[in-house]
Amino acid sequence: MCSDCVRSAPATPAPTLPAARSGFPGRLSRRGVLGLGAAAAAGLTVGGSLLVTEVANAAVKPPTIIPTAEWGAKPATTRIDLSEYRPTYLVIHHMATPNNVATTKAAAYQIARDCQSWHLGNGWGDTGQHFSVSRGGYALEGRHGSLNALRGGKNFPIGIHARGGNDRSIGIETQGTFTSELPPAAQWKTLVQLAAYICQQYRIPTSRIIGHRDVNGSSTACPGNTLYAALPRFRQEVAKLLSSDPGPAPEPAPEFVWAVVGLGDRGFRTKVVQHLLRQSGRSVEVDGSFGPKTEAAVKSFQKAAQLDADGVVGKVTWPRLAVTVRNGSTGEAVKGAQVALNARGAGLQIDGSFGPATTAAARSFQQSAKLVVDAVIGPKTWNALTK
Repeated sequence: MCSDCVRSAPATPAPTLPAARSGFPGRLSRRGVLGLGAAAAAGLTVGGSLLVTEVANAAVKPPTIIPTAEWGAKPATTRIDLSEYRPTYLVIHHMATPNNVATTKAAAYQIARDCQSWHLGNGWGDTGQHFSVSRGGYALEGRHGSLNALRGGKNFPIGIHARGGNDRSIGIETQGTFTSELPPAAQWKTLVQLAAYICQQYRIPTSRIIGHRDVNGSSTACPGNTLYAALPRFRQEVAKLLSSDPGPAPEPAPEFVWAVVGLGDRGFRTKVVQHLLRQSGRSVEVDGSFGPKTEAAVKSFQKAAQLDADGVVGKVTWPRLAVTVRNGSTGEAVKGAQVALNARGAGLQIDGSFGPATTAAARSFQQSAKLVVDAVIGPKTWNALTK
């Protein structure tokens, strides 16, 4: 695993950082794509500029992708959150591993096992990236659930591969070090084929294939100067397989903003935080008052999640704390959702059971907030509920 990636990809699926107020650089704004999925799919414009180029339905044949079960992955040791939306960027990495290695399938299996072991050692709970491509040109599933989600094309497991962009991007690790050389022919060919299939399945425009260093918040030289310099050609080759134009980079778009809740705050947001802390196993009273005990519980959660333990629930902590709930869910997170829905006028009983009444209230809120109406309270709905 690239040492830069280790420094740049802690278990923080959804932080935003300065610059364009987005995890992706100004020309590749990350937060703006949230809430603009429909516009993106339609190829609409922002400020007169093309937002995305719709990927043609070119029926790109995927490379053979070796699933986790085949290469001998260990079970994930933590919950892997599944998004409720498509990724909108594809991030290319290099592993910063030796180039003079075997190129057999057995060697590909071994690098996949090694990579997972490195990431488990970092406390990430599983392989951080979604897919890898070995020196011999073998494509492998990384994070559990990535291959099945890719085939469906509707969601993806939140990865841990690029600080500032994990909640909006698919990551591919390319075995080797590309500071002064390119991937060998077999590896390049598979990387292009895999990228094209990912772009097709998730409708990612080739202009949003980026290097790890392009993600705001990731301080890294990944994927190496030589591979990074070749990304324009790489995008063109992917676009050729898709029979599409890579198109211009999208304009910056509005930031996806989370409320900030901290010491001294009172009200429904604090109650939601307290319920979510209880969901995570912290013992805290739900009184709507953000006092020292709640602050201590937040810091405990942040330390366990490898976040900066500042005791403030904001743009970094909310996405980790707010677990997805839906019809049939029970527990403290459902109570938090019911509190938030009641703050929007739902009038629900706070019973921790996501039944018909809560389902109806969630649908009603999503419709009013112009969200996808599916009664699933995931990152986008939590965000809208707690603003």
